[in-house]
Amino acid sequence: MGFSIQEFFKKINSRLGFYDCLSIGITFILLIGFCFYLQYKRSSSIIPVSYIVATSTAEAISSFPNSDPRPFASKKGKTYTFSWCSGSGNISAKNKIYFNSEESAVNSGRRISKLCNK
Repeated sequence: MGFSIQEFFKKINSRLGFYDCLSIGITFILLIGFCFYLQYKRSSSIIPVSYIVATSTAEAISSFPNSDPRPFASKKGKTYTFSWCSGSGNISAKNKIYFNSEESAVNSGRRISKLCNK
């Protein structure tokens, strides 16, 4: 009538044979080996990063080629950006207007581009 947990485990243990235990052991060893392989691949794929040491932001920015620390905007646009911001290369050279400072860009009625993270 009632079926106890102990009886259930006795039936399972009586059915487990040598090959069942062997296959469980091999699967366990392969799983551990795969985890070590993934850890090895992860540690070997780390790329070293070189850092630029500068005393000021302007010095760091000017160390990049073709970078101008001044803000600029499109003649027709309502936003301004910097040379290191994404999307700044989309403004053609003939439509660029440069500002002496970020204050002058804001005073012209423009806001900073959403693509620019300072």
